[in-house]
Amino acid sequence: MDTESSEEVDNLVIGLGAAGIATSKLLSLSNPNEINLAIDHHFEPGGCAGYFARGHPRRLFDVGATQLIEVEKNGLQYKLFNLGELHPENTLKSNKIDYISFHLTEYNLKLILNSNGEIKVTEGIIDENELKNLIKFFRFTNKNSKYLWGLLKRIPKFPMITKREIFENISMFLTLNIAAQIKIILTIFLKTSTIVSLFKIKKENIISHKIINSLLMDTAQTDMYNTPWIVGCMGLSILNKGIYRLDGGMRSYFKSMSSQISKRKMKIMYAQEVKEITHFDDGYFIKTLDRNKNQKNYVVKDNLFINSSVWNVINLFKEDPFLYNHKTFKKWKEKSSHARGWGALAIYGYFNDDLAYPKEPWYHQIFPLKNEETEINSPLYLSIYQKENESNIRCFTATIHIEIDSYKSNLKEKYLDQLKKRIENSINLEIVNCELATPITFEKYTLRNKGQVGGLIANFNNFLFRPTPSNIEHYNNKSKLYLIGDCVFPGQGVISSTVSGIIAWERATGHKFSRFLKGLY
Repeated sequence: MDTESSEEVDNLVIGLGAAGIATSKLLSLSNPNEINLAIDHHFEPGGCAGYFARGHPRRLFDVGATQLIEVEKNGLQYKLFNLGELHPENTLKSNKIDYISFHLTEYNLKLILNSNGEIKVTEGIIDENELKNLIKFFRFTNKNSKYLWGLLKRIPKFPMITKREIFENISMFLTLNIAAQIKIILTIFLKTSTIVSLFKIKKENIISHKIINSLLMDTAQTDMYNTPWIVGCMGLSILNKGIYRLDGGMRSYFKSMSSQISKRKMKIMYAQEVKEITHFDDGYFIKTLDRNKNQKNYVVKDNLFINSSVWNVINLFKEDPFLYNHKTFKKWKEKSSHARGWGALAIYGYFNDDLAYPKEPWYHQIFPLKNEETEINSPLYLSIYQKENESNIRCFTATIHIEIDSYKSNLKEKYLDQLKKRIENSINLEIVNCELATPITFEKYTLRNKGQVGGLIANFNNFLFRPTPSNIEHYNNKSKLYLIGDCVFPGQGVISSTVSGIIAWERATGHKFSRFLKGLY
């Protein structure tokens, strides 16, 4: 361990995904007199919610996430983005997505779910009573999610690791009225399927189950039988909460955030892959390699934030006895051995929109056609970008969940042909050009172990009963290490990962996000 020739920093953020970019921005504001550094193995920020360019002329495509929530004025993501900025009114221009369309090809049925919970049948037939019950369920979900979204903005911490955090969470709970307190208790311990059954949506109501499970797979990466209602309620209400496609895609958020950070004299280093993390008496030692295999080492004295998954992070510590034998690391190792994340197949491409589709972005969930391969027998999530100026070109990202071990590399072209056909049959447009990303692709470019692009599945075990611990205390009683991102509370998605970064920053610095929003820093 060569600490003498290493660059010494006070705080280091590894990975500029949603969590890492949030932590970095807050550090640049709260600790301007310290040496703060962020590194990422990509050439651009964003991680699994990042972007890349293809084609002539060059067009930007979003890797995974294509929309954001909480970017409306007073939304958490909006406030974080504009924190410390002089002209917030000129930032984060976006288009709101007001509906999600569903195409259940097996039933020749097309539906539109609006943000108010109304459902319109545009093609085919569904039982009238089933439709009424489904509408009532979504209306109830939208109404009951409002206080949950409000609580998320207050940055609750779980699992609680100090008496102060216990007190803060209890104080949050006590500020609610009795009805809301009862709802919180029920939302934590009830399954989403239990709430669904209360609306007379039975197992034989296959269409309703497919729609609900498709939305849950998109937001929580599991079904109604394994999702706590607190997760399911928020996941099923995101359309009502507000889904936005940014002008310029996810690059508009991440690239702008990285520029804000750099302007505050916090350095960002790209194309730096972390190869090893070890401890020593004064903190942590980080060994990295750039794309030319040049080694660069860092010494972290105070706080180390790692925006990664449990499957990746355990491989960085295995040479260090202290970290390897730490109780938190053992829990990470246990999680990585027993819990699995989903892989993904993603199609990136474009078509000529000669029909009367809306110029604004839209979101489409397409269910499988008959005779498709078993591995891709699940909904396809098609996100179509805004129409380009003076052009009929419409770019899109289409993703589908796939079990990592079921993916067959020799069927790659067959998967592409079948998914392409599914899209074209549903929207009645011919795809001009496209390419397929597989779990192997995601592993290569995101470094996610086996291409597991999502975090831990938001079931009862991972979310409530055995949540992933997020911090390691150094024996010097000064240096701390934090795992941030979609494998720790509050879980999946850009907004949840952002909150995990805010939580780690609050724990590390002692600051409160709510006070920063009031300018008290």
